[in-house]
Amino acid sequence: MSNSKHEISLAQIQFPTDSITIGQLKERFPECFSWKTPDQRGLYASRNRVSSVLMDAMEIERHLAIDAFDSEIGHSLLADQSYARKTLVSELSDAYQELGVTNGEAETAVLAGKIESQARRQVSLKL
Repeated sequence: MSNSKHEISLAQIQFPTDSITIGQLKERFPECFSWKTPDQRGLYASRNRVSSVLMDAMEIERHLAIDAFDSEIGHSLLADQSYARKTLVSELSDAYQELGVTNGEAETAVLAGKIESQARRQVSLKL
């Protein structure tokens, strides 16, 4: 746990990407796990794409958590926080759908809300 009562502990948040397994990735992106392929450039491009989508999802999840925490302690950075959140949820939805985590933006919004709730809960635990 963090020493500061105004610092979020991302390690304490259960993110949806935490439960993605290599087996799920192999099922979703079989071309990325082929060791013998005539098109090595295509193989590397596929692997880079999956890596990029996974990292994007993880970054957005953490951004949502930090924004919720900061807002809860009164450090809102943007004048129009709801627009920023909608944009993040939309981008997260694209990544989640590609990774097979959700089927659309409504499901993603629910998971985003759970991330944000966990972050806000940390504020009350640190008071």
